[in-house]
Amino acid sequence: MKKLLVSLALIGLLLVGVYFVFPGKALVFFALLERAASGLEEKSVVVDGNRWVYLEGGEGPPLVLVHGFGGDKDNWTRVARSLTPHYRVIIPDLLGAGDSDKPLDRDYDIFSQAQGLRGFVHAMGPKRIHIGGNSMGGAISAVYAARWADEVDSVWLLNPGGVKTEARSEMRQMLEAGKDNPLVVETADDIRRLMQFTMSNPPPLPDRIATAIGKRALERRAMNDHIFPQLATSEELVMAAAPAILAPTLIVWGEQDRVLHPDGAVVLNKRIPNSRVIMMPDTGHLPMIEFPEQTAQDYLEFRAALPARR
Repeated sequence: MKKLLVSLALIGLLLVGVYFVFPGKALVFFALLERAASGLEEKSVVVDGNRWVYLEGGEGPPLVLVHGFGGDKDNWTRVARSLTPHYRVIIPDLLGAGDSDKPLDRDYDIFSQAQGLRGFVHAMGPKRIHIGGNSMGGAISAVYAARWADEVDSVWLLNPGGVKTEARSEMRQMLEAGKDNPLVVETADDIRRLMQFTMSNPPPLPDRIATAIGKRALERRAMNDHIFPQLATSEELVMAAAPAILAPTLIVWGEQDRVLHPDGAVVLNKRIPNSRVIMMPDTGHLPMIEFPEQTAQDYLEFRAALPARR
């Protein structure tokens, strides 16, 4: 027992040392712990000459989760903890994001990204999937579900992009006034401002870990600047696609979303034939990060109510 206590103390000291001296490595370590707790394993696959990095875990019907602009696969890690006991959860880094390849010679508009995602899904093997996405990933999921309706059994849209509303979100007003894109960081320390803008309830983060996340976001700044202008046609695509989504659809929206106006939930609900809405109070643009347990529980109840597929 004494040797065990000494070993645990040494491990604790090592972790403290890593946190203070190598916060970037501590960030990777904590991400690995979160993935392991959620039953997820990092893998990779090459599709059409590009390497996709993804997380996968669980067994059952395949559920593909798609992150938003500036995000990555780990945006879904905590919510996946409640999902992997029921489904085969597949969470890719989209091309241009996270640890996947970032080719500059391809298009990053919503339809092109949906096509690329379909190629990735086919490489994973499933003939039919359940799909979910947040923000830009929600727009991609909506277009995917409309264009290839016979391959999608259900849709989960969390604060999805591409929804046209009369009311303008705070971010839209900023962009229309010629201000900088609030979704990109200017310095590593700017990550706190980004978290406060995108989330009503951001998770607590030690300063050094937050700075490490900021540095990583700063490294991806050039790629994000390359992608963002290509999303300009997303409203046209999503609004046209919505009526063609035949699969049962759960629309989730944070009532305090400053990025995309919450009125989008009503607009989508009217356009998607078989859809229902959950509005989450005191929640911003990233429900699956702010309230992962509640977000997952709402989804599990949605899936439990679906009729068996013939």
